[in-house]
Amino acid sequence: MLNTVAKDLGEGILQATPLTNVLLLVFKDIPKSISDTILLKKLKQFFEEFNTINIEERRKMVKKLENEPKYNQRVGEHLIELLDRVESGYKPKMVAKIFKAYANVEIDLVMFHRLNRVTEDILSIYVKKIKDDFQDIEDIEDMNSIIQSENNEIAQYFSNIGLFTPTSGGAGAGGLIYVASGLLKKFIELKLYDVD
Repeated sequence: MLNTVAKDLGEGILQATPLTNVLLLVFKDIPKSISDTILLKKLKQFFEEFNTINIEERRKMVKKLENEPKYNQRVGEHLIELLDRVESGYKPKMVAKIFKAYANVEIDLVMFHRLNRVTEDILSIYVKKIKDDFQDIEDIEDMNSIIQSENNEIAQYFSNIGLFTPTSGGAGAGGLIYVASGLLKKFIELKLYDVD
């Protein structure tokens, strides 16, 4: 927004004055410096969590990812892009947990991408809901019972981001019912919600 204001001002009559030129330069860089500051904060949060694994394991993970033909990108660039897209707060730590899980061979490349995507997509308020509703549940039937009691809007949202799977209601049930997806199970197993 400030870039637009600066551009609009710069194209007008004020462009000719030296003071205005200085102000335009300052305003032009403010959005960039704010977003850079936010990104640096996210990187710090990521590495606070990620640095709990040793340097050799990190190197192996980077090499493994970069040698994976289906990954097809540089790890550092991917990390920056990913952190730039996620909300501030605890999501950078969630991303770090996903990278750690991949480094520790707890997940494969497909699950790595799916978990990173759900981390981008999930609303922060629902991360707490997962923690509150599912953190202590190991039995999938118990998990599915909780899902059936969910508000339909929440169930649909979780389905849209891949955490619930819609299935037909079965005999007499009618409509759709939602069950825990493999993605939700892995999200819980890795305790991605536990980032306070």
